[in-house]
Amino acid sequence: MMKLTAWRALQHTFLVLAASLATACATVTAVIVAVGTPVDGNSFVVRDVRVFDGQRALEHVNVVVTAGRIAAVGRATPPPDLPVYDGSGRTLLPGLIDAHARVSNQRELRDALRFGVTTELDILTTLAFARAQQSRRTQFERTDLAELYSAGSPVTSPRGLGTQFGIPFATISQSDAAAALLRGRIAEGADYLTILYEPGAPVFTTITGETLVAVIAAAQVAGEVEHSTSTEADCSQVPCHRHLQWS
Repeated sequence: MMKLTAWRALQHTFLVLAASLATACATVTAVIVAVGTPVDGNSFVVRDVRVFDGQRALEHVNVVVTAGRIAAVGRATPPPDLPVYDGSGRTLLPGLIDAHARVSNQRELRDALRFGVTTELDILTTLAFARAQQSRRTQFERTDLAELYSAGSPVTSPRGLGTQFGIPFATISQSDAAAALLRGRIAEGADYLTILYEPGAPVFTTITGETLVAVIAAAQVAGEVEHSTSTEADCSQVPCHRHLQWS
């Protein structure tokens, strides 16, 4: 009886050891990464952080990023095999959008991201630079640059606002040229249309109110107007719009 009891005790010990080993093998210790330190790949966890989503604050949540996309936000246990940033005492919020920018190089996109601006809406830049940045928007690789959306070239008159930078682009002098100008901007790959209407400007010329209306009408006929905002100019006589974005 004593031998049998001893054997059962030994069996129990083996079972406990086996269970402990199995648990140890199944548990992966998370790698804690110092904030600001890049990780290999584009998947990671921000642990125990305060998240402001634009409408509300979520306290002590985990944010899981998988292949460059936010996969989960909440208090569920994150995957154990991802690098972890400790977010205690910190706040995450959506990237800011600069809705009125003029960007001419990657240094400016890099500076924007450093200050939390993840998207720049540009009103005037070179076509070569704008096109070079468009392809980046479909990628989810780690980057130190803000995304760029651009009008490319603005709608303005000869010697009008925007021409002082020396960037070559077509201007407009008559309202009947509005449709052709719009087609040209779309062919250039503009993400939206910027119209510069500045009556009373002391230095620059400006498009006429008739031309302004014709350009807006041409965009509406094309069925590609999604959004508009008013200019600072006096809009009492004509419907003023500044940014018209393709749908």
